[in-house]
Amino acid sequence: AYLSNDQVVNHGKYVEFYRDGQKYSAGTFDMGLHVGQWQYWHPNGQICKTVGFKVGKPDGKWDVFRVDGSLESTKSYQNGLRHGAWYLFFEDGKQHKVELTYNQGKIEGERKIYYSNGQLRQKIPYEDGIMHGTATNWNEEGKKVSEMQFEKGKLAGKPKLFNVATRSEEHTSELQSH
Repeated sequence: AYLSNDQVVNHGKYVEFYRDGQKYSAGTFDMGLHVGQWQYWHPNGQICKTVGFKVGKPDGKWDVFRVDGSLESTKSYQNGLRHGAWYLFFEDGKQHKVELTYNQGKIEGERKIYYSNGQLRQKIPYEDGIMHGTATNWNEEGKKVSEMQFEKGKLAGKPKLFNVATRSEEHTSELQSH
């Protein structure tokens, strides 16, 4: 669109290509703002991501794929802010690597990280985007290796380390809360 102040803005259907002619992106502009569903491709022609926009801001579910077509992540936005469930996947595109939930741009609830065998590796609770509660770590066999208490983003007390062989608690003096 050519505006009265001699400014040119993208308006309507839009397609962009790599230098070799392969499609890079396709979607719609409304007076320079991304709107609706957009698609992006890797140079090999494989879909890279399908994303949604509302008045130029990320909105809705986004699926991101690797060059080989496996699912890399699923994200969710609302009015330009991270909002809803987010998942990052291992190379197989099925097994979760990280799970977390956003509420209006801030992490809320538990952030979970997994080993490739599906075993939970770490769980950290969040309130209003700040670590708050007991963070726990496990080894690949599922045995608890540590716990740390957080209050409003700060370490509260001494971390607890567990002797994996005997499951007994050991309090360490090297790790201090600040």
